[in-house]
Amino acid sequence: MLRVFAVCTAVILAGCAGPVTDVPSAPYSSLQAEISHETGDILEKYVAGRQRLLNIGAPLMLQNAALCPRRALTAGFIVHSDFDVPAPLRDVARTRLNLGADATVLSVFQGTTAHADGLVPGDVLLTINGKRIRNAADARARIKKAAHASSAQFGFLRAGRAFTLTLPFVPICDYKLVYLESDRTLNAWTDGKQIFVTQGMLDFTNDRELAAVLGHELAHNIMHHHIKNTINTAPIILGGGIIDGMVGTNATEIMMNAYTNIWSPRFEREADYVGLYLLARAGGDINAAALFWRRIAAENGITAVVQPEAMVHTHPATPERFGALAETAREIKAKTKAGAPLMPNLRDQWNFGQRYSWWSDDRTDDDEPEGDDLNH
Repeated sequence: MLRVFAVCTAVILAGCAGPVTDVPSAPYSSLQAEISHETGDILEKYVAGRQRLLNIGAPLMLQNAALCPRRALTAGFIVHSDFDVPAPLRDVARTRLNLGADATVLSVFQGTTAHADGLVPGDVLLTINGKRIRNAADARARIKKAAHASSAQFGFLRAGRAFTLTLPFVPICDYKLVYLESDRTLNAWTDGKQIFVTQGMLDFTNDRELAAVLGHELAHNIMHHHIKNTINTAPIILGGGIIDGMVGTNATEIMMNAYTNIWSPRFEREADYVGLYLLARAGGDINAAALFWRRIAAENGITAVVQPEAMVHTHPATPERFGALAETAREIKAKTKAGAPLMPNLRDQWNFGQRYSWWSDDRTDDDEPEGDDLNH
């Protein structure tokens, strides 16, 4: 039967009308060269996206470290190797960017000693406290161990010239910035441990706006919104599941929608408010956030401005966000003029930089490879 079907299909396809021009085809060598060139272009865009995200995010993470419940220590730079780029791009990493197994500096954080001492992307990390580095994963693991001291001696190579820098370790918020290069949607979010930013968001924002977006997501983590949501919804999931099982209703969905409509916009408003303070403390443009939401409205259409009542509202409407952020900017400017600390106004007692509860989201997990993985 399958053979008959295949024959019939072949006969039908053979009878289809087709092109009538004699289209030239490129030779195989030319095709392979173009594949290599385009792959290299994709690689360069990927590395540039990671660098931009790190460069914009670092001041926020450094200047607000005291407010973050998850903290680490940094020497002021990040390294990478060919193993850190997506697998399909590794073959062209060395030829296009001279990026191999060596621990090559990807980003140097502005305001750190590493930046002041002239470290630049492309420098190769050779040693830490005199011990040879095998690759970027090995470097990250050794830096984490060396951070128990106040500083370390780093040996670098630049254009064939070796040099040494003694760099202090400084506190930084420990939320990994994750670049989603294949996602073209206009989005950024956090899971309480990592901050995710799409290529679509990078394409849409300028640097000032991107800093405001990162400040908003960092505020979610500082204010423990992910943990609070998890704790708050646990009884709903449990209770709703019992009701659904007993009477066959969709009680869980109804209760979750009600919770989302009430609490999710409140958390977003607080993240906007606290995030603008984080941006100000990092020296960012506090006027950029409100203007960002005005541009978002033009991008997303009328439902961003006037939200239909039937929708489940996870975020406030853009006019509300614009107005609240403009007022927050005025509040920050007044405190700056008066020489007052740039700290959000609180209605209730709150200790910044502290764990919210026993919840494990505030613990720093070692996500570096171990053992044989360090030899990749």
